Amino acid sequence: MSFTEPLPAPPEIDTAPPMSGSVVASAGQMTLYLELWDSTTNKILARVIDTEADQGQGGLAQAGNSVENKEAADRILKNWADRLRKALETARAEAPGPAAPAPASGTAPAPTP
Repeated sequence: MSFTEPLPAPPEIDTAPPMSGSVVASAGQMTLYLELWDSTTNKILARVIDTEADQGQGGLAQAGNSVENKEAADRILKNWADRLRKALETARAEAPGPAAPAPASGTAPAPTP
């Protein structure tokens, strides 16, 4: 062996940590339980129980981690908030108008033209 020949390269060693993680089809599901109460009569006006499951990537595998879970929860909560807002707007639009004020005591009602 001559001292002018290059030495063979040492074998490459993979020093990166092994990749690990969870793969899931869905982040899970949530259930909303909501009651609307009339504060003057203490009666329940409406009760809603609704379960929503995360649709994720349409059933395809996705990373199972806290970021994906929070995004799934945010999507479901936004959907519920949008539906509640629309229902309240519809109820407000369909509600009867305010009653005409009663005349002050001791005065006659205004004449009708």
